Amino acid sequence: MKITVIGTGRNEIVTGICHSRLGHHVTLLPLRSDFSWQNLGEPGLAELATESLAHDRLVIETDVKRALETADLIVASSDIASPNGALSDLQNQCRLVAKTVRSKTPLVLIQRVESLGFMQQLCASFDVMPRPLRFAFVPADYSPGRSVDECLSPAEIIIGADHASDQTVLEQLFSPFISDGGRICVLSVRKAEFVSLLRQAERAAQARLVAEIQKLADEF
Repeated sequence: MKITVIGTGRNEIVTGICHSRLGHHVTLLPLRSDFSWQNLGEPGLAELATESLAHDRLVIETDVKRALETADLIVASSDIASPNGALSDLQNQCRLVAKTVRSKTPLVLIQRVESLGFMQQLCASFDVMPRPLRFAFVPADYSPGRSVDECLSPAEIIIGADHASDQTVLEQLFSPFISDGGRICVLSVRKAEFVSLLRQAERAAQARLVAEIQKLADEF
């Protein structure tokens, strides 16, 4: 599969490079001249990227048309530190996709949302277009410093897509990451968004609990 990752989102770039390891052709379109995946500082990422670059499975592209027109899947990403906010960044990237890709209806994958209803807001921006974009959501909420390991060996992958054909494509794409004990949940986009935010809340609550227990232990 030909995959293009737009932007400089850490988790999306890690996911893309991991897909290149599995034999997919991945194009990074950072839209920034100062971008370097080496600056992400994720252990193991440099080795994966170097191998894929050597085998022509990974390229860094500056030509927007060349990067987007032949892609089977386009991953839009926003840097967490973006001053514009994720929604604005993703809307701008999706407008670029819609303007550039004329021969088909592109499948655009989102991997991070900020709140419930985020995907609905994003999708609504493009509903009135003559050729609406197809959107899907596969959350990638990796821990800094552990992104490669968490991508390659996830306990769970949530796939959110509203069309059966898109669900099938994404399930085939992500299933090689699943090892013994892992599972794939295929849901609608809205349900996947809800489950993803619930998982984030659970992890945050667990982290707070661990911190409180550690604090109590230190006091004794």
